[in-house]
Amino acid sequence: MKITPLENIVLNYLLSCEHASDGHGICGWLYLKQWDMKVYRGVISSLYQKGIVTKPYSETQDIEDGPVMWLAVTTNFQICDPDDKWSGYRLTNVELVK
Repeated sequence: MKITPLENIVLNYLLSCEHASDGHGICGWLYLKQWDMKVYRGVISSLYQKGIVTKPYSETQDIEDGPVMWLAVTTNFQICDPDDKWSGYRLTNVELVK
């Protein structure tokens, strides 16, 4: 599946999340105050429409750092990689287009 540079930023962020290192696959919380959601809401929607991420889950109540959104990469786009010392997973079936 072809992905844009902005989609790649989101996916690489998820790869770096602490939840990805917990053995649950490539997933994590996006802290919405840290992202330009006027741009990234569309990027996330595109990833969802392509089937690369599951349906985003938003949480807004009583989060210390403001509203967050949970994202997880679907199984068709990640594989276990024992050589990856951080998360144990890597992206697959995606191609970055410039």
